[in-house]
Amino acid sequence: LTKAVYNSLRLLLTPWDTIVKFFFAEKDLLKLEDLQRYAVFFRDFDFIVKSLVAAYAQKGAEEIARAPFLEKLDKAAGLYAERTGESLDAYREARFLALTGQSLSSWMMAATPVPRQGINTLPGVQAPVPVAVTPPAAEPPVAETTPSPVPARQADKFQAAKGNPAAPTVAKAPAIAPGALLTLESIPLHKQFQYIQKVFGGDAQRMKDTLIALNQLETSQEIADYLRTRIFNMPDNTHDAKINQEFLEFAQQRLVS
Repeated sequence: LTKAVYNSLRLLLTPWDTIVKFFFAEKDLLKLEDLQRYAVFFRDFDFIVKSLVAAYAQKGAEEIARAPFLEKLDKAAGLYAERTGESLDAYREARFLALTGQSLSSWMMAATPVPRQGINTLPGVQAPVPVAVTPPAAEPPVAETTPSPVPARQADKFQAAKGNPAAPTVAKAPAIAPGALLTLESIPLHKQFQYIQKVFGGDAQRMKDTLIALNQLETSQEIADYLRTRIFNMPDNTHDAKINQEFLEFAQQRLVS
């Protein structure tokens, strides 16, 4: 059930990327019979997927390439907007509200960075214009009386910030009570998505299994070593030092007295 809810939310948040990854995974060619077989799993955006199935079947194609498939996604979306008079953004808003009780636009503004123009930008939607920020007034320079600190080593980025002042500044980790078990439920929803995508490469089950493993460890150093050698160095980890440090601090809280 958790995986199903996650997949539904991911489809509404990043529709084209999710659809392409679902059908192609690591492949460059998709068989028409596979497209037909798995199209039934889509409830959201089913009208887009079904129109693609019909178009390729009518064309008599046996194999489908990734790039033309993405182009046809855009065309199908445009046809939907012309036929119904409703943009896909409005469709996503309605589906997300029905699923979560929250507004998609306000949730994305609060929980995620501004989306870049690209694969997940729906046709006809312009990327948000950056808002100019007025810089704070410059303060008079203060003469340095002490030597500059030595830059942190790469390995130090994953040590607790308390013992390593040179570690990068990170957002505050979700709070849990000392001694409490690490669970998905102890992490706010928007942080769950962030950790799953950036720390665990989109694999929610691996994150859940990791939390179970971390609950068996007895020291903060064991937790740091486990994450550094089994999670942070994985190819699908984004190697974002700030988010990895934040997740480390979250995990170590259960051992803080």
